[in-house]
Amino acid sequence: MRAAAYEEAHGTHKDAKAKLQKPDKKKKAALEQAEREARSKAQAASETSTEQLRLMEEDYETTLLNATRDLLHGQLLLHAKGVEAFTKAMQQIPAPKR
Repeated sequence: MRAAAYEEAHGTHKDAKAKLQKPDKKKKAALEQAEREARSKAQAASETSTEQLRLMEEDYETTLLNATRDLLHGQLLLHAKGVEAFTKAMQQIPAPKR
């Protein structure tokens, strides 16, 4: 849809330039109006694309942060279980006699 709006704006601009070679005030006004409309559509499509890109970047950041948090949480649990296993093993070893 956005690409179609850009193509329409470009096509209207090209048509307007080609047709303006012949001086006709009615056609010129109509072509300029069509070009303004096509440009406004292209501008709206550009703004929509920009907003969608911003939202995708936010989603990417959130996804990356969640993945990092999950990874670190898993590593912390693994480390905690390792510390527990080490502590149990150390408690089962008899204390050295002095």
